[in-house]
Amino acid sequence: MTELPLLDAFHTQNAAAGWSVVGLAVDSPTPVREFLRKRPLALPVGLAGLDGIEFGRSLGNQQGGLPFTIVLDRAGAVRSRHLGALKEPDLAAWKAQIA
Repeated sequence: MTELPLLDAFHTQNAAAGWSVVGLAVDSPTPVREFLRKRPLALPVGLAGLDGIEFGRSLGNQQGGLPFTIVLDRAGAVRSRHLGALKEPDLAAWKAQIA
């Protein structure tokens, strides 16, 4: 979960430039709501439930590991995939690549 503050800040700082960040929680609603109550996020979070693992696999996460991040361009094409925690250079590289 170390990437959530990073993604939330990226979402806030880059929304005016057309970037959107959406989180998908692979859990049941109650723990997700409790987490978001304790640590509110500006980015929207959807509840994927356990089906989120299969959804991730359909997007290229064959191991089903978390966290898993994908970057889509404006046309909805997958431009990058990342399994594991993100770091600031990952976001900067994606932003430069797609900008």
